[in-house]
Amino acid sequence: NPVRLVLLLIIITIPLFVVPGLYFPYTAIKAVFFYLLVDLAVIVFLLQKKPIDRNILLSPLSLFFLGFLGLSVISALSGESFTRSFFGSSERMMGILTFFHLYGFFLLLCHEIKSEPDRLLFLKTSLLTSILVSFVGFAQYFFPENHLDRSAIPVMISTLGNKAYFGFYLILHFFISLEIFFKKHLSWSALIGILHGVAIVLLGVRGIYIGFIMGILILLSGKLWGAVKTQPFRLKQYISLLVV
Repeated sequence: NPVRLVLLLIIITIPLFVVPGLYFPYTAIKAVFFYLLVDLAVIVFLLQKKPIDRNILLSPLSLFFLGFLGLSVISALSGESFTRSFFGSSERMMGILTFFHLYGFFLLLCHEIKSEPDRLLFLKTSLLTSILVSFVGFAQYFFPENHLDRSAIPVMISTLGNKAYFGFYLILHFFISLEIFFKKHLSWSALIGILHGVAIVLLGVRGIYIGFIMGILILLSGKLWGAVKTQPFRLKQYISLLVV
């Protein structure tokens, strides 16, 4: 399936894509490359003349995304600079153009991921890519003299160009590794989770720490609620006492 191959290529290459020598070697060039690959996937999808699934278009998440896009367009039209709102700044690239491509990427993923093996394929691909991203971050931390941007020594930004971006990426893949471990009991996914956890600690960003801890608390709350629904009433009493 050529569309699936392009989507997997996006997952593998975009986090790793860096062009040294550019004024913004991390973010801007990633966005442009992402636009090109998404456009390619959309063209291939249309050439295949596949029917568009109305259930995907009308799903709550899709409608929420469309609502956000609509508000973004209104904001851009009424803002100070439509061009800046459309393209975004070079160091962030969070303009309307990026949002529309993200929505297209979302729709393509929904069309291509039809089963649990499909979902695991994409999750495992992203998780394996995250190993390389993490190793680059570790190299910057332990060997700062080889950092691409010598003026930023020592900063653990990996191939994403920003500690916050790197932290968000690590948190996402930490929980992906946990999901794969809990569902498939694959020890290598647990090791990847530990790797990402160590990287998160080394980042030293308070906001990332808060997000990481809140994510763990939400995960534990979900697991606890599942146990409450399936275990005898005594367990509910114990948990209630623990909460008090």
